[in-house]
Amino acid sequence: MKKVAIVGAGVAGMSAALRLLERGFHVTLYEQDDFVGGMLHSYRDKVTGTRREHSYHMFPNFYFNFWKIAEEIGIKNNFTPREAFRFLRGDELDRLPAMFNPSGPQDFLRNMDSGAAPPPDLFIYMYSMIDMLAEPEHKHDLLDTYSVNGFLHSRPYMTRIAADLHQTLWETVWAISSYQASAKSYRTFVKYTNRYSVPEFFLLAGNKWDYLMKPWLDKLESFDRFELKPLHRLAKVVPDKDGKRIARLEFDIVNRSPSVNDSWDVEDKCAVDVGNDAVVMAVTPGAIKRLLRDEFYDAAPHLGEVQYLEAEPMGALQFYLKCHIDKLPKDVTDFEGAKYYMTFLDYTQLWRDIGEHTAPGEKPDTFLYVTCSDVVSLLSIPPEKRHPEGHKKEHQLILDLDHPTTAIEYVLNEVMQHLPVDLDDIDLRKTAFDMNTGEELFANMVGSWERRPDTETPLENLWMAGTYVKNIMDVSTIEGAVISGLNAAECIRARHAKKSDPVTVLEPEAFPVELFQALKLAWAPLAASAKMWSEANTVMGRYGSSWDETQRKIIKAGVKALEPFMGRKPNPPHYLGPINWTNSVRNLPRDHPLAIGPIYWNYDENGFRKHGGGHHKKKHGVKLQSGSEHDKG
Repeated sequence: MKKVAIVGAGVAGMSAALRLLERGFHVTLYEQDDFVGGMLHSYRDKVTGTRREHSYHMFPNFYFNFWKIAEEIGIKNNFTPREAFRFLRGDELDRLPAMFNPSGPQDFLRNMDSGAAPPPDLFIYMYSMIDMLAEPEHKHDLLDTYSVNGFLHSRPYMTRIAADLHQTLWETVWAISSYQASAKSYRTFVKYTNRYSVPEFFLLAGNKWDYLMKPWLDKLESFDRFELKPLHRLAKVVPDKDGKRIARLEFDIVNRSPSVNDSWDVEDKCAVDVGNDAVVMAVTPGAIKRLLRDEFYDAAPHLGEVQYLEAEPMGALQFYLKCHIDKLPKDVTDFEGAKYYMTFLDYTQLWRDIGEHTAPGEKPDTFLYVTCSDVVSLLSIPPEKRHPEGHKKEHQLILDLDHPTTAIEYVLNEVMQHLPVDLDDIDLRKTAFDMNTGEELFANMVGSWERRPDTETPLENLWMAGTYVKNIMDVSTIEGAVISGLNAAECIRARHAKKSDPVTVLEPEAFPVELFQALKLAWAPLAASAKMWSEANTVMGRYGSSWDETQRKIIKAGVKALEPFMGRKPNPPHYLGPINWTNSVRNLPRDHPLAIGPIYWNYDENGFRKHGGGHHKKKHGVKLQSGSEHDKG
């Protein structure tokens, strides 16, 4: 029985482990922390008893390989849909403009009337995505030398407002500025989200441990050929004397999880002979940079290109209050104009079990998760300070918002300008701020594609996995991590178990580039008109708000007139229940390999929606069309 050593128990490592275990391999998974999940981790804080997580994560429809694993590990009911990104301007909780399913064409009219930006700039935003998708295949490599901003501002129709909207959405999702991000990577992401855009994405309806990572780990541990080695931090990679294989892995046995602790100690060391084993390196680019020295560099000098890859830290505020805030949206919401590119999600309305201990008739205390996509300016100060053990306020935050000296104080100053929260409302024991500097997110910077490693290496028994390893997803995503793990597993299977079933990778479909080229040409006059309209708005805006009100009335009348012919106005989604979009399925037959994911899980075999996870039919259940023809929208 062939043995495989996988270093890194993140999504890539766990994906590779699952597929290799299914094919009869013995898998040992080494992890430097005392928890699994990598960027999807969730660990118990021993002081507060709360779970600390690395941001919230969005799961679009086209994550087919992830959805397939989610189905296999039994977590089909653990997700809830979202279709909007909202914008909080100042403290206007009564008015929250939104972008609905912004990657696709079906909500064109709905977004024009959404208030997220002036109508002409919203049209230009959507037209610019068509323009990007119209780029022919042979120019894709060239696009990697352009930033998203560079591409957008090279277009004569582009406006500052439309470009800023791209920046806001990109920074919200990927924690990287559009002036740094590769246009090629952006195009790849838009290509897939455009095809599968309703709903835009799903969120876990509970913490990542109970709702995702524990079921996944339980699945791995159901194989008697699986071993997990936590608190094993890889210290050195030693090739054989010929430099053709990895002969030995040397680990430091640490006392605390390095990813989430500033201080940790080495308690012991161990060396593992892997000369006859397969090795998958599913660690971060930062770890590769640290390990790539001496004989390892001599054996695989091409991995030195990883030194060019960059990663970005992300700040995360877990904001617990001692009161309930009304009127907060259920969607991912941008603090428009705030420092640090901040967004928030109200876990009180997202996590299904959060109100279990709330008295009948009362509302649960609000729990917000706030992400800060740009915290580089805060790296030189401590994330937070707490009272020491033995103090009467043991482990509570020390806050002086008038004279901030920690990152959390600067962030809270921004948050409290937008939300009706006083210092006395904050639960100082549970609230916490993480800089996540030990697990930075790989950034798809301009020119990074050619620097990224392939799955296979010159070393006969070493394969690479991780979001930064080249794969069809390109953009640093959960799905990209899954695919990279599957690619490594398939390489090992093909080498050592040729008679076993191949490890398949499901590739999303995309609309043909010719369609977008035709739309780009046909709508070019409209884009030029929108640019002139936007310029007119700049001039007319100097004369007060009456022009904005007049413009809004014109748009509303136009939308109402055109509604029967294009666009859609779906019923409000049941956020914690079934999906409520009548056109959300792609009308694929159930044996189709891409007929997978929540939009299929929520329907029974007769084509009726399931409600609350059950199989009973309600009056508003909708019978789906049968047949193999794909939805054209």
